[in-house]
Amino acid sequence: MNDQRVYPSEIAPAGFAPARGDPDPMGDFAPAQEAETPARPADRPYPRPVPEPVPEILTHMGAPDEAEAPSEPPPPRPDVEYLGSEGQRVYFLLYPVIVGNLTLREVTIGQLSLWDVQDFLAGRIKTNVELLSRMSGIDPVSLGALKWPDVEALLSMVTALIPDFIREAIEKS
Repeated sequence: MNDQRVYPSEIAPAGFAPARGDPDPMGDFAPAQEAETPARPADRPYPRPVPEPVPEILTHMGAPDEAEAPSEPPPPRPDVEYLGSEGQRVYFLLYPVIVGNLTLREVTIGQLSLWDVQDFLAGRIKTNVELLSRMSGIDPVSLGALKWPDVEALLSMVTALIPDFIREAIEKS
């Protein structure tokens, strides 16, 4: 084995000045002089920071304004169990979670019912998470425990499954 050592002085480009000798213990650690900033004319105020746009999936979904009267509760409805699985989508969570006594490893999203559409139009469904809750059958509080990558994927699936007029209302809001 050829043990050849190369020193920086042997490979330094032409005109390279080596570092000066011993450090100056007082001068090397002295505070730096503050950079002078140009004066800003009084007629040009500092620009205001531009807020980042809110992702579409987090916006308010066309529910009545808060100034309006609260929506009436939905009429009594029977318990329903759908027998087919046509049009359902299953999403396997990247971050499975146990919320209370509920273990979530996957979320099945089904189609909206007419009741869900009526509740959206009446303002009883106000957020995308409430819409996801209706379509998945999972309590909105439990959905709140999901990590953001899972929530983002689920909400994009919801957006793909909802009727066009609801999607348009979401985009407008």
